[in-house]
Amino acid sequence: MEIEVRGRHMRLTEALRQYVEKRLRFALGRFDNGVRRALVRLEDTNGPKGGIDKRCSLELYVDGQKPSVAQAVDVDMYAAIDRASGVAGRMLSSARAKRREFRGMSHALTAG
Repeated sequence: MEIEVRGRHMRLTEALRQYVEKRLRFALGRFDNGVRRALVRLEDTNGPKGGIDKRCSLELYVDGQKPSVAQAVDVDMYAAIDRASGVAGRMLSSARAKRREFRGMSHALTAG
């Protein structure tokens, strides 16, 4: 899986890049053969003003599907990354289950 990290209105440190990569590989590892690319956008929307304004947006490119987006906003960027990664994992898991269910239904229709 190719992971690209971009920062907006904030300093993107190497530690933050490494954390994003580690967290995504952990959250999406079981889907790794299907996830081709992940575009991660980190943004501090209010800048130094503070507040619940750290946004992590994950754009996932999965084989055979339209791109999916998972987002989270938090006071802490690391927490926003954790939450967005969790959302992405649940989205991919749900999509996989729906595909299995559809294949099972189409198999049942042709077997009958």
